[in-house]
Amino acid sequence: MPEITVPRAAVRMAMLAVFWAAAAGLVLAADRIVDPWSAAAGLCAKVAAIFLVSFAYMRLAGRHATVDQALIAGAAWLALDIVVEVAAARVSAHGWFGLIGSPHEPVLRQILLIVWILAPAAFARQR
Repeated sequence: MPEITVPRAAVRMAMLAVFWAAAAGLVLAADRIVDPWSAAAGLCAKVAAIFLVSFAYMRLAGRHATVDQALIAGAAWLALDIVVEVAAARVSAHGWFGLIGSPHEPVLRQILLIVWILAPAAFARQR
């Protein structure tokens, strides 16, 4: 019986998606639980969740990744956020901003957008 090999790129993409899903789940939980109480506290909880999952991702799946590769992972996470939000808004027929923040809070939204991209790079190798 021949041995089945999975290309490394496929494994990396799967790990990227799994860890993004974990981060997205935690961010959505913070959006539902903490945001109604305080937008600033909600942002802190979301940033902490993204950094926590980014740390785990870089230690378990991207331990040899450079800063450039980690930035690409962060950009992919943000792209997944945008795709999910557009799809959710289309299905629900109204705006949905659980992952990247509401446009009614532009400063908090910009911070969250930047964190999605930069968080994995905070734990990457320097070279």
